[in-house]
Amino acid sequence: MADLPKDVVQALERAGAAAEAAVTMVERYPDRYRVPILESLLRAAGSAGSATRKLAVTRDSSDSAEAVVEDGGESPADGLTAAAAAASVDPAHLERAVHLGDDGSLKLLIRVDGRSKAARATRAAAMYCYIKEHCHDQRDVGIEELRRVCEEQEAYDAPNFARSLRDSPWLFVIGNPRSKKRMYRLSSAGEEQAKTILQELLDA
Repeated sequence: MADLPKDVVQALERAGAAAEAAVTMVERYPDRYRVPILESLLRAAGSAGSATRKLAVTRDSSDSAEAVVEDGGESPADGLTAAAAAASVDPAHLERAVHLGDDGSLKLLIRVDGRSKAARATRAAAMYCYIKEHCHDQRDVGIEELRRVCEEQEAYDAPNFARSLRDSPWLFVIGNPRSKKRMYRLSSAGEEQAKTILQELLDA
């Protein structure tokens, strides 16, 4: 039997290292989450996410091995698995609460609660930014995108919307605060608050 090509061996070594890293990461979470998270991570590795590449080995008539490496895109399920793992929530529960489109679109299917429209708006914005960052590695979210989220949540208060986001300790304004194209990014406090919101909503 012919020896495997060097690039195939290297790909297998990377896969082994990735599996070990996945087990190490999963061990940080409560027991009840470990199996579904690990299964999802293995599926993601098998289908090639943004940080991996898919390896296909073919054989020609001489029985020699040829490695074919193909670029692979991250599926919506993979992104939600990453977000669920980061927030220590059940991936299956998050998949029922969020719709992630192949085109990068994101929609909250679960209703975010709060004592006022301003409270609901900032909670929804924080949760949305959190999922967007962990699913698509996109930290900055535009004002119009957050406006749409709050409208869908029935938490949009036109006269006070911009001020609510600006004054929230959970969000930073990126760029000119008066620009119609300004962006928002989670603060460290916002990151922790978004995790808490997700855990509360998905455990309810």
